Amino acid sequence: MQPLVTLVVVNFKYVLAFLSCEQIYCLLTAFAALLFCIGCLLFGVEVAGLRKEYVLLSLFLIPESYACAYYPNSTTLAAALFVWGLLLLIRKKWTLAGLLLCLSPLFRVDVLIVYPTIFPLL
Repeated sequence: MQPLVTLVVVNFKYVLAFLSCEQIYCLLTAFAALLFCIGCLLFGVEVAGLRKEYVLLSLFLIPESYACAYYPNSTTLAAALFVWGLLLLIRKKWTLAGLLLCLSPLFRVDVLIVYPTIFPLL
């Protein structure tokens, strides 16, 4: 697990003591998947100006929506925060958008560590 994911799950463990950490993690990623799909729908409507039906159909083309359905993953939490950060940028809510956009990569610290080292190797 990622450090920020562990911190969030442990904090929720104090609130939801009757659930195990694994159940809380699955519940968080399911909720994040729902928020991600709603955020993608709203983002597509606002940016592209498409009808909601077309954007809803395009959710089937987003690989993250399949990953959300198969297993709990910290990528789902990061993607949901990122999409909602972009939505808040469009609505000019700079502080909250900046907070979400800065928090989203922290759910995937392993990616932040690996990606900068790949480019020099190529």
